[in-house]
Amino acid sequence: MVKPFPSNDGIIYIWNFCFLYRAYIIKYEILILTNRRIIGSVNPGLFTKDKIDLMFKAVDNIQEDESFLGNLFGWSNLTIHSRTTSYTLTNLTKESVRHFKNMFYQQLKLINQV
Repeated sequence: MVKPFPSNDGIIYIWNFCFLYRAYIIKYEILILTNRRIIGSVNPGLFTKDKIDLMFKAVDNIQEDESFLGNLFGWSNLTIHSRTTSYTLTNLTKESVRHFKNMFYQQLKLINQV
């Protein structure tokens, strides 16, 4: 008797689906940096998305985190901490995270000068 899906193949199919789904979702994480706000969509799920709409003055900290694999492949995570919550974008290039942080702090300086 032949089984339609051997147990090992079923696990591999499920893992592949989860991996491809996560890779598909990552491309829809976006941040827009304006002269006074951070606007974006992060952590999209199957039915929901977390939307960011923060004024610069509401942002407490921008943190860059690296894992061991992220260090090997040049990935980093960006976490924006506000007074009420935090938003995390995963698997970004180190250059894009550093560029975002630099642009944010430049805009913050311009706002504080006015």
